[in-house]
Amino acid sequence: FARRELLVRRELSYPPFGHVVLFRIQGENETALQQQAEAFAGFLRAQAGGVEVLGPAPAPLARIRGTYRYQVLLKSTDRRILHERVRQAASFVWTAGVKARPDVDPQHML
Repeated sequence: FARRELLVRRELSYPPFGHVVLFRIQGENETALQQQAEAFAGFLRAQAGGVEVLGPAPAPLARIRGTYRYQVLLKSTDRRILHERVRQAASFVWTAGVKARPDVDPQHML
C-alpha cells in the first residue's frame, strides 16, 4: 500500500515530490464567501505561471459553528515559485467578514 501511495503522490506532484499551499477561506455569509473564493482563485490563476490552482471547493468540513469554509489549493514542483505566488496572494483584497490563511505543505486538508 505505501509504495502505491508514493507512486500516486509522485504522479500528482504532491509532497514529498512537489509542494502545495492550501488556502482556507472562511466567512459567515456563504454566498459572499463563495464569490470571494472564486475571485481569489481567478486572481491566482491570472498569475499562475508554474503553479496549478485547484478550486475553490467547499472544505470537507464545510460549516463549523456558523462559519462556512472553502479551500483553494496551489501546487508546484518549484517551492520558490509557489512562495512567490503566496506573497502575491497577500495583495488580494477581501470583503469584510471573509478571511483566508495559507497552510504550506499541510498535514491534512480538513
